[in-house]
Amino acid sequence: MRSLDQQIVFLQAQLAQLSKASPVYASTGERIMAPADRLKYLQAEYARASARYGADWPDVVSMKREMDGLATQVSATGTDNERQRQLQDAQTQLATARQRYGAEYPDVKTLERLVAKLSEPVANNTAAGTAPKQDEPDNPAYIQLQSQLEAANSERTSLLRKRDDLVDNVAKLEGRLASAPGVEKDFMTLARELDSTQVKYREVRQKQMEAQLAQNLEAERKGERFTLIDPPVAPEEPASPNRHLILVLASCWHWHWRSASRCCWK
Repeated sequence: MRSLDQQIVFLQAQLAQLSKASPVYASTGERIMAPADRLKYLQAEYARASARYGADWPDVVSMKREMDGLATQVSATGTDNERQRQLQDAQTQLATARQRYGAEYPDVKTLERLVAKLSEPVANNTAAGTAPKQDEPDNPAYIQLQSQLEAANSERTSLLRKRDDLVDNVAKLEGRLASAPGVEKDFMTLARELDSTQVKYREVRQKQMEAQLAQNLEAERKGERFTLIDPPVAPEEPASPNRHLILVLASCWHWHWRSASRCCWK
């Protein structure tokens, strides 16, 4: 946009230096003014001459006839703008002259008559509500610069709309970033709930598989049942060793050993 602004200013400066009408030159090389330019020139000179000499002065009458002839050829396009510019210029000169000279100074009187002369058609057009029209340019250089200026203005308008859209998108993204911590907290809570639910699901799934396996074993009668008939009872005396038998055997062995020993000695 800054580049376009610089380009627009440059094009406006170039456009202000060109005339809307194409220049025409005579065989002698002298530039021939277009009817509209000639009419503007005569209007300025007529206002000055009539304010200085009066409406019956021969030069003023001649300029008036030429202006009437040009007015039939040229529309009033741009005339009001030129009169307005001349009026503003004359008013500025009059204000400067009044500050420098007195009210009875000849130049001040001349400028006052000029301002009054220029104010009449401007006031009439303002009262009638007629807006000044724009001249139709026919200078190719002027038309080319004007087209470039319009294209630059159009592109700048498009960039302004894009900038507004980008500002809205940035505001939306900033809002999302501001709400991101809350969303992350909710996500972590949901993740923990998911883990807990998955653990419970695996436990229930395991129990379901065990129940289904037991059901299948019962249906196919491949399982075994163990029934406790008599409960176990603790013994009242030890089952081993048999101490009485050990004593008897020990006594017999001892008697036999003594008998054998006596026979040997004899």
